[in-house]
Amino acid sequence: MRKFAAALKLCMALLVTVIFCVTAWAFDDPLENSAIFTPLAPKTLLLDITRSGNRLIAVGQRGHIILSDDNGKSWQQAQVPVQETLTSVFILAGGQTGWVTGHSGLILVSHDAGQTWSKQLDGDQVNRLAVAAYQQAVKLKRAELDTASDPARGKLQTELDDLDLALEDAKAFGEEGATRPFLDILFLNEREGFAVGPFGLLVQTTDGGDSWTCISPAIDNPEGLHYNALALVGKVIFLAGERGFARRSFDRGSSWQPLETPYPGSYFAVGGKLHDIILLGLRGNAVVSHDSGDTWKAVDSGAKTNLSSLQMLSDGRFLVSQYSPNLLVLDDQLSRLIPLPWTAGIAVSSFAFAPDGSLVTVGVGGVNRISTPDFSIKADSP
Repeated sequence: MRKFAAALKLCMALLVTVIFCVTAWAFDDPLENSAIFTPLAPKTLLLDITRSGNRLIAVGQRGHIILSDDNGKSWQQAQVPVQETLTSVFILAGGQTGWVTGHSGLILVSHDAGQTWSKQLDGDQVNRLAVAAYQQAVKLKRAELDTASDPARGKLQTELDDLDLALEDAKAFGEEGATRPFLDILFLNEREGFAVGPFGLLVQTTDGGDSWTCISPAIDNPEGLHYNALALVGKVIFLAGERGFARRSFDRGSSWQPLETPYPGSYFAVGGKLHDIILLGLRGNAVVSHDSGDTWKAVDSGAKTNLSSLQMLSDGRFLVSQYSPNLLVLDDQLSRLIPLPWTAGIAVSSFAFAPDGSLVTVGVGGVNRISTPDFSIKADSP
């Protein structure tokens, strides 16, 4: 029995060793391994799509970036250095340069219209940037407090306490590793850009992404609310997030003004034209402003699922996607969302128009192409 027990223990030890070795060997760090080429990439989860000239570019899970040069009829995979989920893509109008954000604090760049990509930033770097930014903000606030008059000290002390807590949070994220994703990215030109994510994450570049700075302390957000979406409307940058969070910047991100909106839930997309601004949120909620964010009103919406993206149609109305099969049209007065009768996908996260006028949506189940989309529904339809 003793020999049997000893042999059994040895077998168990060997089994544990083999399992450990196999597991260690099988793990591929998604930040350090290139995306795998597969013909199924256009059918997997895709989260965003955009157009660059005659090319469509879509991004999604496992580092998949797919390209189409024939109006979305066929797709090829780009060369991507990571296997992380990618969340947003931005290509400068008429240019070859674009950026993609993803999980683990990723920002990728391409200089050949999306054919090949390289890493500009990852979550470990982001964590170090955040700690440095809050350390500097705490230092400056303490210096301001030291020279402040008595009436101002109470407010400054509260601000310092908030910054101290934010610094501790930034250090905690650093200990956890590259855990925070970027959820959206916006570039004003080839050099100036911003990317946003959860827990008040906001970074900026002024050199095309060669270097990045964490500017989270520039926004008053003591609760660390998530930032979900960015948009440039005219010359104003709009930022939207959870629990009704909305900000705007008139000075290219140097300062951010708080906006009071009538919906207290999360916003996932922002866009508009001229002075008309639209915020899309949870469970079909949407709000609109006709004065660049000074005042807001709720949009009449029969939608029940989360609204995900928007884009202006050629006639000036807005097409809106949701995480369900049907798209919606925002009427001329920006007061009602009207569902279209045809199916655009399973659950649509984003869409783009191909050069031939076809509509290409992405989301659960990958790409869906509608060759002759009909948006002729009337604004006064029931």
